[in-house]
Amino acid sequence: MKGEVHIIAKGKGWDEAPNEGETWGVNDIVLRRDQLTLGFDMHDLDVKRKSVDGEAFKLTIEKATKNNLPIMVLKEYDFVPTGVVYPLDEIVKKYKSTYIGSSIDFMTALAMYKEFETINLYGVNMIQHNEYMRQKPSMEFWIGMAMGLGHKVNVFTGEHSSIMKTYNKKIYGYNLNQYKLN
Repeated sequence: MKGEVHIIAKGKGWDEAPNEGETWGVNDIVLRRDQLTLGFDMHDLDVKRKSVDGEAFKLTIEKATKNNLPIMVLKEYDFVPTGVVYPLDEIVKKYKSTYIGSSIDFMTALAMYKEFETINLYGVNMIQHNEYMRQKPSMEFWIGMAMGLGHKVNVFTGEHSSIMKTYNKKIYGYNLNQYKLN
């Protein structure tokens, strides 16, 4: 395995990600950071560019194009000149799973596929009671798979994240401080 990758989402803690090395950003985080090596927008972009997020999407693509930043996408789009089609067939074949419920899942699976030894997550909180509640299980699935395959996974969002934490931050059934999780 090789080096580390920093996966940057838009939740609290995103701004703590280093500005060097392999740095991957989700959606319009491209507008907040200049030091990305890969962007991700894993949505139907024909729909997205016409949606409420359309203006941010347009600015994101303009900045990515200007900076020659590759953007990982679901399929080829003529309006995304730096688009790179996600290798979904290869990922599904290698990991024998289609349990992908969020952009962060796509990013984590690709980090595993590209054999990064360490996967660092910034701004990946999934603590809100909305779509993240539905996405959290698959995110934890991919983290668990990564760990099981020997990748180190770090979540850098402090108390702002619910990733890999039980509801009371303890091992079920135990009330002992020495077993309290981070």
